[in-house]
Amino acid sequence: MAKPYLGESEMKKLVFVMLMFALNQAWAQKIPNMLCTSQFVVHVNPITFAARRVESSNAHGTDLYRIENQELYISSNERNEYFYNKLTEVEKFRFISGHKTMLFDKDYKTAISTHTYDDEIRVLKLRCVLKAR
Repeated sequence: MAKPYLGESEMKKLVFVMLMFALNQAWAQKIPNMLCTSQFVVHVNPITFAARRVESSNAHGTDLYRIENQELYISSNERNEYFYNKLTEVEKFRFISGHKTMLFDKDYKTAISTHTYDDEIRVLKLRCVLKAR
């Protein structure tokens, strides 16, 4: 009688790996296309943890985060729109892009974005509108 290529133990491992891969692909979702507007930003000194809040309606302008095809584009009153980086999902509703981490609510209507530098940490509260498909 011919001996199977894989034993029962190896077959179970293979099925488990294939199942985990399939479930992981189903869990990972694409971030929808949207436009997010900053509501306010908190600047934190990473050494002293001193914080100051800046409202969006002041002279610093409003940051716009445009998400299109898994990519983040940023613009403000001080700077024209530029490509920031690709967005990668690391947990459900949590995405990273360069030095930014963005955490969305379950409907993608609001988000918190953090950006960490050596000399400053910025935390933005964003309001988002999904683009029509």
